[in-house]
Amino acid sequence: MTTTPKSPSWRCTNDGGNFGNQATGGVLLSAIALALVTTALGTAGTANASCASIGNVSTGPDCESAPGSVAIALGDHATATPTGGPMNLAVAVGNPGPNPFYGTVLPTKADANGTGNVSLAFGDGSNAGTLGKRNTAFVLGQGSNAFSYGGNNGTTPFAGKANTSVTVGNGSEAGASGATSSLLPSSTTRGSRTTA
Repeated sequence: MTTTPKSPSWRCTNDGGNFGNQATGGVLLSAIALALVTTALGTAGTANASCASIGNVSTGPDCESAPGSVAIALGDHATATPTGGPMNLAVAVGNPGPNPFYGTVLPTKADANGTGNVSLAFGDGSNAGTLGKRNTAFVLGQGSNAFSYGGNNGTTPFAGKANTSVTVGNGSEAGASGATSSLLPSSTTRGSRTTA
C-alpha cells in the first residue's frame, strides 16, 4: 500500500543552501545514528517493516535518504523519506491505521523534502511532511497529519521556509505555510484542524 500526501508531490530539488562545516557534522552524526538504529533494528521482529537510512545507505526498502540525511521507520509498512538535499530528518513510528482526512487506512509516513527539514510522525496512520528549507512537521496521535511548506499553486505544493506545524491528538491536522519568510506564523493544534 502506498500513501501520498494531500498534494500530489512533496519532491523538490536542493535550492543551493550553503551549510559549510555543518554538513561534516551532520554526516558524522548520521553515521553514529545509523549504527545505533541498525543495532536496535537487529532485535526487531520479522513481522515489522522497520528500517533506517543514512546518506543513501538503507537497511530496508521503506527508508531512503539523500546524502547527509537520516530516515528511520518503525512499524508495519511505516515509511520515512528525506530527499532533495542535505540535513533532512524523517522519522515515522506506527502501524497502518485509519486516517479520517484521507478516508482510508494508511501506513505511518514521514517525508522531509528540501534542505534542513524535520518530519516526525508518531502514531498509527499518521503523516508528517515538509517541503523547502528548515521546516518542521511533528505529529503525535493516531490518524493525524502535520504539513509545513510554502503553500499550493492549485494542486501543486511549493517550497516554504522556516515553517513549523505541530499536531497533538487523535484525528487531528495542522498545516503551516509561508513562501519564503521565516517571520510567517507557525501552527499548533490539539484535537482539531488548524491551518496558519
